[in-house]
Amino acid sequence: MSSGSGTRRSSRRAGPSSRNGIACSRASPTRSRAHAEIAPEEAGLGALGLRYATNAPLLPGELPRDALARRLGETAEKEVWNGSTLVGPHRDDIVFEMAGRDLAAFASRGQQRTAILAFKLAELDVLTALDGRPPLLLLDDVFSELDPVRRGHLVRRIAELPQAFVTTTTLDDLDPALRSAGTSWEVVAATTGAELRGPR
Repeated sequence: MSSGSGTRRSSRRAGPSSRNGIACSRASPTRSRAHAEIAPEEAGLGALGLRYATNAPLLPGELPRDALARRLGETAEKEVWNGSTLVGPHRDDIVFEMAGRDLAAFASRGQQRTAILAFKLAELDVLTALDGRPPLLLLDDVFSELDPVRRGHLVRRIAELPQAFVTTTTLDDLDPALRSAGTSWEVVAATTGAELRGPR
């Protein structure tokens, strides 16, 4: 907004990126509980946190919209060459941290997958508290990178839900307790593209 004298005024309200950054920087007790539930041996290593990583970081005195405009100008030529937008909220990311360290820098694939699952289970708890009933949980091939202990903890959590869909490329990756408690279908190739066979 500009005044008659041409000076710039701003309320300096936080934009979407800064609001997300504030929200993600605070360790959630719900997320920490979910992480300890799946991987109790890691609970003492530090709190599981999230950090919002923007590709348009603010320079001193900048507003989020100014930072984005600056970055769009810096990458304009490259974006024309690539035929796609290279900066913006759709290119931002969520960084998982433990004790302030980026998990991607030191954690195994299983540990990183566990962190994502803890986030999903925390979402489940929050939505259940807000709505009074748990939402439908969808998990895509989550067991292949988990060790048997983590699988067991996750299965116990899933078993408490009214309904969950879990996909896998092979039933051998599923925990035996989950296989016995659930119903299996198989997606197979067919003349029409694919068909569902089951239940098994």
